[in-house]
Amino acid sequence: PAPPLVDPSSYPRQDVCLRVAAQYLGLSTRAVRARMDDGRLRGIRDGKVYRIPVTALVRYQMAVRLR
Repeated sequence: PAPPLVDPSSYPRQDVCLRVAAQYLGLSTRAVRARMDDGRLRGIRDGKVYRIPVTALVRYQMAVRLR
């Protein structure tokens, strides 16, 4: 299992799974998938596995704050 994402700058991995991304952003996994599908959040889907770069989470969070 992936560790929870608390501080992006010290996270041991470059990518996170869908569940960890959802917890970090305070969204449901369905909402994270929707944001990936419409291009607001960068990530890849490999079969049933979603991988979201930690940098993409930080960029998304900054963009949401600026609105």
